[in-house]
Amino acid sequence: MIGASVEVTLDTIGERVGEVFDDVEARLRDAHVDVTGAGLLRYTTVSRHETFVVDVAFEVPVETAVPPGLRAHTLPGGLYAVARQYGAYSWIGGLTKELMDWGDHQGLDYAMVPSPAGDAWESWFEAYPDPPIMGPEGLEGPVEIGLKLAD
Repeated sequence: MIGASVEVTLDTIGERVGEVFDDVEARLRDAHVDVTGAGLLRYTTVSRHETFVVDVAFEVPVETAVPPGLRAHTLPGGLYAVARQYGAYSWIGGLTKELMDWGDHQGLDYAMVPSPAGDAWESWFEAYPDPPIMGPEGLEGPVEIGLKLAD
């Protein structure tokens, strides 16, 4: 994956991430990189009240050279709890909560790492295999949420 990181809040995430997706896609196209892979967001920490960083990237062929101003991103290997939906992006938070609640009920242990700001996720991602379309409730499309499980 190739992309960039962006600092967001829960209030600005939709706007800021959309801008960075557009910028990363334009830079990749300018470098003649095939951008037909899924768009991904990767979280390590999320805060209700503070800013946090989100990685924004596109899946690209492995041997792709990284254009200036962007960087390579990887998702850690291992097992993930995964949920999928096709619908309004406004429900992604609800889907994520349902996945976390389901995992807790199943006794799953998520891969967390200590950080100065509290526990952080080793890997929590959202994958967008298709570009969004405008639906009756705003942007919508398929999305996959993945939470890495502890080894």
